[in-house]
Amino acid sequence: MANYTNEQLKGKGTTIEQLVAGTTYTFTITKPSSFKGSSYMVFETKRDNLGSFNTSSLKSARGEFGNKNSVDVLDYSPYIFAANISQNGGSFTFTPSNNIPEGEVFLRLTGEGSINIS
Repeated sequence: MANYTNEQLKGKGTTIEQLVAGTTYTFTITKPSSFKGSSYMVFETKRDNLGSFNTSSLKSARGEFGNKNSVDVLDYSPYIFAANISQNGGSFTFTPSNNIPEGEVFLRLTGEGSINIS
């Protein structure tokens, strides 16, 4: 599918490719050995012009999480989820309940690292 670099994931992050409802995707977070400490990954639906989610916002974070390896999903709502990634990186699976069109979700990562979605 796609690999997102450290530069793309900083700040407001980058939009991701299309994800199909009912398909299981593996998110693999790779961190350089020189980076010490945990990181946080955020998967967030685009907000409206007022910076909010509303009833017509895509519920992109609805789905099932599994196969967590050195990752804790800390918080989630229908619109956003955040995960704590260990110092050595980690992975998890996400099966979205809804189709997610390309460009409708931002992906961010604090600290250093890259994310591969396969």
